[in-house]
Amino acid sequence: GDGVVTDDWTMAAGDLPRDRWALATYRGEIALRPLNAATNALTFSIAPRIVTALITFSPGGHWLAIRHREELGIWDTAPGVTGATQRLAFAAQPWAGRHHFSFTKIAFTPDDRAVLWIDGESIVATSLPGGAELARWRGAETSAPGWEAIAIDPSGKFFVAARSGETVVELR
Repeated sequence: GDGVVTDDWTMAAGDLPRDRWALATYRGEIALRPLNAATNALTFSIAPRIVTALITFSPGGHWLAIRHREELGIWDTAPGVTGATQRLAFAAQPWAGRHHFSFTKIAFTPDDRAVLWIDGESIVATSLPGGAELARWRGAETSAPGWEAIAIDPSGKFFVAARSGETVVELR
């Protein structure tokens, strides 16, 4: 396309296959556009929720993780008969209270069927699209502050998690 102008690149995200990208406004307008297109393939609103950051697409591009202030929202952006379904599949409040936001505190499984996210001292696996909690891990006892980052290996069999201030990671 002709390029994009934005004042805040935390409001933009590209999918891993590099087929499309999303751009959002604070007031909840979302636009999805194929990478080399001059026009949007889909626009939708998530109002009354606001957007404070577009976090990431899932590996298959089905889901878009969005930060709504203290809330994490996982939105369905899969093409349907009339475009994306724009359905909120799952919402949680992992950044409430003393917990701070980070782009590294969420990871989708390679098959797009679940999302891992940090909930204080726990790592939670949640099914998609149902939103059911599949598992919760607390990790080894430590005096270090809570989890800071998670990542899933490409096979989806393992994940790794790191705490702030520690030089070791946990592999599950």
